[in-house]
Amino acid sequence: MERNRFINEQQNQLQKAKFPTISFATYNINGLKSNPDKLYSLIDDLKDFDIIGLNETNISPKDGKYINNELNEGHIIWSKCDPIKKKGKDMALYMKDKWAKHIGKILNPTDNILYVQLIFKQCLISIVQVYMPPNDAQERVEVAKFITDQINEYNNNNNNNYLIIAGDFNAIVNKHQDKLHVTKQWNNNRIFNTLLDNDFIDTYREANPNKKEFTWSNGSNSTRIDYIWLSPNWTNELIHSSIRDAKAVTNSDHNIVTCIYNTSDIIRNYKAFTCARNNNERLIFDYASMDNDKWQGYTTKTDDELVNSNLEILLNQDSHNKKDINSIWQVIKNILLKAAKSKIPNKKIKVGKNMALDRLVQEDPVTGKIELITEPEDIMNRADDQYVELQKHRSHEFDN
Repeated sequence: MERNRFINEQQNQLQKAKFPTISFATYNINGLKSNPDKLYSLIDDLKDFDIIGLNETNISPKDGKYINNELNEGHIIWSKCDPIKKKGKDMALYMKDKWAKHIGKILNPTDNILYVQLIFKQCLISIVQVYMPPNDAQERVEVAKFITDQINEYNNNNNNNYLIIAGDFNAIVNKHQDKLHVTKQWNNNRIFNTLLDNDFIDTYREANPNKKEFTWSNGSNSTRIDYIWLSPNWTNELIHSSIRDAKAVTNSDHNIVTCIYNTSDIIRNYKAFTCARNNNERLIFDYASMDNDKWQGYTTKTDDELVNSNLEILLNQDSHNKKDINSIWQVIKNILLKAAKSKIPNKKIKVGKNMALDRLVQEDPVTGKIELITEPEDIMNRADDQYVELQKHRSHEFDN
């Protein structure tokens, strides 16, 4: 009886909690003109997601109006259409109605960029959906400049603006982790360096530091070219991020990138079931402020620490087992971290004690299929364990 009463209270809280979390997905749908039904299939497959960014829709806002009329819930914002270039063009953002009501600004400077800003009393959430053309240098420059401008605006203003930059970048961050077959030739978009230098968060890699999954395949090779990036003020709000197979949903050669993050700290006055997260801090290094002299100081400090460590003793052993290798690597990590803390400007970011949850992610151990858990009782049973596991993945302090 007491447990039922508690569950009912939690259900009532969840009904009042409009924005405890936001679930976001980005996907290259490879055209809707000839088969708009695959959009309905995608929305149905992602029915628990709040916002879905779409690339390469290849349809005009006029055609999109008819699709909007068919939707039972939610609204789609369509980018303007280039009447000459159709293939690989145009994008859209699908939003559940409760989020769409907060739209305050829409920008569509080119058919490769769609910007939507959501306005709340306590904050702004700015979504930048982009497509980075693989073979058009001028259009790539335009996309990169728009992203850079958004980053600069974020850095020059207060932290009440929360940025989400997502889409198909047609490039990879790390050739060893983000490509199936490592070759000498690989695309590394300079905009990734800008994002990383400004402490933006690659959501999939943040939640899955050692996992190797891909978002595009041509049958012989696979790469991770679709991304969701978050501005640094989202730090420690990430709950989950994954790559979902979409072959059976739309028959596209891309997969879906998803993430879920806590918004109860930034969109306040909305309470939901909370998961304790005491003493949760993250150390942020300000690489952007480093110059040659500072890097030289870091190098010298690292060399000094190496000389004074017991690393040489470990390396000079006649043989090494797995435990020895782990010890060597731990010594190296400690040296790098100690030198970084001493010579690279840094700060610790603290977050609140509780994370509001209205959904969790469950992965089937047999099929690997991801599903969202939205029942309050299931959330209560699983929240603590899932949060602890996520923090284990994200406990690294020094990452570049």
